[in-house]
Amino acid sequence: MRILWRSDWPRPLLFFILFRLTVGQLRHISPFELTINSGAIRGERVIVKGEDYTVFKGIPYAMPPVGYLRFQVCIPSIFLPIL
Repeated sequence: MRILWRSDWPRPLLFFILFRLTVGQLRHISPFELTINSGAIRGERVIVKGEDYTVFKGIPYAMPPVGYLRFQVCIPSIFLPIL
């Protein structure tokens, strides 16, 4: 005999509610391009909870610290023309 409150339906319902609340707060507006000394970067303007933000993703900071670069001073990343 199964107890109603221990059934499998609350977990997917809770996931759906949390997902909807999170996604509902983010709205994409338009792409945005900015030119800096190293090249051009591409981002997007979004509205989150009524606030306007410009978001840039995937901008490399430095070469990864592997091999001979481990425990050394950061070496600037090789920047591509447009990210």
